Amino acid sequence: MTNSKKIAAITIAIFLVLSMAIPLTTIVSAHNPPITIPNYVYLNAYPSPVGQGQPISLLAWTNILPPTAVGQYGDRWTGLTVTVMKPDGSNDTLGPYKSDPVGTIFESYTPEAVGNYSFQFHMPAYIQNS
Repeated sequence: MTNSKKIAAITIAIFLVLSMAIPLTTIVSAHNPPITIPNYVYLNAYPSPVGQGQPISLLAWTNILPPTAVGQYGDRWTGLTVTVMKPDGSNDTLGPYKSDPVGTIFESYTPEAVGNYSFQFHMPAYIQNS
């Protein structure tokens, strides 16, 4: 092998090694300082209106997925609750629940009395660093 071919082979090898190393160092220091992603929760109660004794379906979810949830394995959000404000001014607390892999809970609630009901979804604070 001639010197020019050896130099070309070494140059190509160095280029390939550097092209793999540069993305790895970029991934390690993606956010410095770490960013905080705001967490939002949503709740849908349906149908509306309903009659006394008819069930209301509750669907609650978050904008952030559980970080390691994959199918039936991994983490789930825990400690999720729903507060039901009744027409007489009293409250019911539903839960605590454990989310599914995408951070969602499903529940049913049946009103006991006629009037306006309000629902509020609560999620404990979780530290999210990305």
